[in-house]
Amino acid sequence: MAADISNIAKIIRVTAKLVHGAAPEWVRKGWFTCELPCADLTCGHMPYVVEPVLALGEKRQPGPMKLAEFAKLLPPQYIRGYSVREDIALQVLQVHNPKAAEWFYENGYPEKNRAFVFGNTEAEILEFYTYAELAALPRAA
Repeated sequence: MAADISNIAKIIRVTAKLVHGAAPEWVRKGWFTCELPCADLTCGHMPYVVEPVLALGEKRQPGPMKLAEFAKLLPPQYIRGYSVREDIALQVLQVHNPKAAEWFYENGYPEKNRAFVFGNTEAEILEFYTYAELAALPRAA
């Protein structure tokens, strides 16, 4: 489905055989062909996303990040693409590739109010919000 930058993604499909990230290669390959719902405006198309990631082999601990964990973050990545809530994405991945999903669960994912980001060269929009749907979405007070 053709869409321009003004469209907000509702559902994306991962088209890259290997997505970016700090997870092992076999885990990142597990996302290929997953169809992921972008739950709301905060999880739709985002022009630039800053995504600090842990170095390979580092486990993310649940809860607030500790200073030692913060010090191990890799430099931020600026990604033009789509974000999907971690909990929802991992539910989809669990069905699609249980071993890849298990890796995330064993390494401290999902974390509340966090999202995975898939670059616009790694995914395509299957469905996007219409202007009427956007207007009908509840607004934060």
